[in-house]
Amino acid sequence: MLIQKITGKGQKLLEAQDKFYPDNTKTTGYIIDDKWSVYITYTPFEGYHVSIGDYRYGLIRPNYITIDAIGRLGLFPYRKNYGVYSAGSEVVHFDITE
Repeated sequence: MLIQKITGKGQKLLEAQDKFYPDNTKTTGYIIDDKWSVYITYTPFEGYHVSIGDYRYGLIRPNYITIDAIGRLGLFPYRKNYGVYSAGSEVVHFDITE
């Protein structure tokens, strides 16, 4: 899988959003295979919040096979099962506690 880290203006936007959260919160974004956008927010003592969605149009919800494959890339701690929720959109979210 091709992994591209979000840089430049995109990363600066993520850093600006982090200012609204507790100290030392860090969000990183990736584009996987020019298809999936992955945003990982790490907050010390709380863990990770991961959001995965369709990079281009936001019309396709990732399935469990896609989520598992992205989880195995090592961008965030891998778990065999994630408690996925969608909040009414095609973007899936899950939390990983430390």
